[in-house]
Amino acid sequence: MNRIGGRVYTMQEIKLTAKSWLINEAVPLGERGGFGAVFFGQDAQGGEVAIKRLHIGAADAAHRELSFAQHLSGRTFAHVIPTYDSGLDPDSGCYFVVMARAQHSLEAVIRKEGWLQEASTAAHVLLEIAQGLSEVPEIVHRDLKPANVLWHDGHWKVADFGIARFVEDATSLRTLRECLTPNYAAPEQWRSERASAATDLYALGCIGYALLTGNPPFRGSSEDLRRQHLEVSPAALAGVHPRLHSILSMLLRKAPEARPSRERTVKLLEEFIEDFGTAAPPAGSSPLAEAGAVEAARQAAEDAKAASRRAEVERRERLAREASMSLNTISEQLLSTIEREAPSATMERPGRGANGWRATLGSAQLEIVKLATDWHYWYESLGQSRWDFIMGATVKVVQSRPDSYVWGASLWYARRNAESYRWWEVGYMDSPLRGMRAFQPFALDSIGDAVEAMGPGMGAIQEAYTPLPVDDEHANDFVQRWIGLLVKAYKGELEHPRSLPLIWDRP
Repeated sequence: MNRIGGRVYTMQEIKLTAKSWLINEAVPLGERGGFGAVFFGQDAQGGEVAIKRLHIGAADAAHRELSFAQHLSGRTFAHVIPTYDSGLDPDSGCYFVVMARAQHSLEAVIRKEGWLQEASTAAHVLLEIAQGLSEVPEIVHRDLKPANVLWHDGHWKVADFGIARFVEDATSLRTLRECLTPNYAAPEQWRSERASAATDLYALGCIGYALLTGNPPFRGSSEDLRRQHLEVSPAALAGVHPRLHSILSMLLRKAPEARPSRERTVKLLEEFIEDFGTAAPPAGSSPLAEAGAVEAARQAAEDAKAASRRAEVERRERLAREASMSLNTISEQLLSTIEREAPSATMERPGRGANGWRATLGSAQLEIVKLATDWHYWYESLGQSRWDFIMGATVKVVQSRPDSYVWGASLWYARRNAESYRWWEVGYMDSPLRGMRAFQPFALDSIGDAVEAMGPGMGAIQEAYTPLPVDDEHANDFVQRWIGLLVKAYKGELEHPRSLPLIWDRP
């Protein structure tokens, strides 16, 4: 039995690696976290402790040992919360970590105070956290946040070392992502990459913003947070000393390898406190410090811009792989249909000496050829277009006799207006103001040409007919349309349309 605040509670015994403990799950200490909940506990002599029950159970973790907690148990640290015991309680099937009971968390202070007015006070807090990270260099925390920074014996100390790694090893990256705190998660965590010491330092930079403004640098929905952490530079901190601002900007660089090391971070914070321990106001800072802050912010903005570009390239490369597989399917459907219905036709496919798909029926040919991807166009020019291009190809029917004629169109894997990405067929024609080409409709040979042709206003090149979807439920329409053109070319009946733009029920 246990009496707290005039009420009597029943204590539950748990048996861990070192000894037995009593836990009172009716008395939580702080809010429930992503990896577990902390409750009031006691040892056999009545000494008060904090006991964390992990959300992961024996079945999930396959009865793994909490090696990280055993690694920390019995060691003395200046800025890491003491760990007394840990393990799997056989009766409940739950994992527990027993720690020293702290007075309060940094999260509670931020919630109560809003933010810290003195830059030097914030720097002292950040320094103690950085020193805690340096005391256990062999462990990456992975979930550093104000709730895991606790006030104990007159110092700020880091708690929950190693829990995130245990969950990652015992379950899956998806489970880990669901447990992490999005406001403090580093870009590499959003990309499901392995965490490193730089991951914790990014979180330290986020904590710095929370100390100085009351909020981490980025807020919003999970999807908004992902985009901001990956691509957006944090807002400037008005009224914050340039030296401290520079340190936070360095910690929040998108590329992990561009962030300072633990040791350098500790040194930078120590030097700032030594030089500006009285929290000298920004007006009293040196011109050099101000220039340094401007340069650090510029580097952070450039880093965010580069990270945004990298993320966009990766996204487009994923879409390009989808586009390529889809085009392969469509092209094979076209050639297979010709092969089945006209066995006398000859076929060429990529990898057999051809750079695309080609069917020859007598003197007539039908071909589909992929275009090289000009990645710089999407970054520099796509804002001018109603289309967001990923990949392109050309489709052409060539008639050799009695009159030579080429009927062509472009195939674009693109998002048109607000629609989803898919393959579109677009035939082009010269503007009537410039006169007509001898071969229309025709294909364009690059995404750059398409951006120019399909930009706002009346250009020199226009669409010869309304763009037609060619994949999924429209694939058979595309196949039959171009087989019809191939048959016309075989018969020598392919000719310039009588009128443009073309209406496809009157080819």
